[in-house]
Amino acid sequence: MDFKRPIGRKAEKANRKIKEDGKDVATKYLKKKMKIMEETCAQEKEKVRIKAEKVRLQELKENERIMMLDTSGMYEDQKTFYDGLQKEILAKQRSSHSLGRNDVGDVLFQPYFGSNLF
Repeated sequence: MDFKRPIGRKAEKANRKIKEDGKDVATKYLKKKMKIMEETCAQEKEKVRIKAEKVRLQELKENERIMMLDTSGMYEDQKTFYDGLQKEILAKQRSSHSLGRNDVGDVLFQPYFGSNLF
């Protein structure tokens, strides 16, 4: 006969505490990991937003350069090419205004000053 002595109160308490601490540590770890992942996701979204804004500003700068070109000294083919680009830029700008989009200045400064700038 193998008689085993039941676990005493002190030993049982210690066993429970170890189990609870293990769960608590795992929970804390998962919470920290989730927080870090959320922060990383937010940072990535901000990077994408900034990159898109840079591309938009670069496109705006290029459009402005094309619109300001003096085509009087160009060959006929070059003049036709740049006139076509200018018409495309104007059409795109008109369509964006007809869709209710704001001016570029409004879009740039709206987050800082609100929608009613001028």
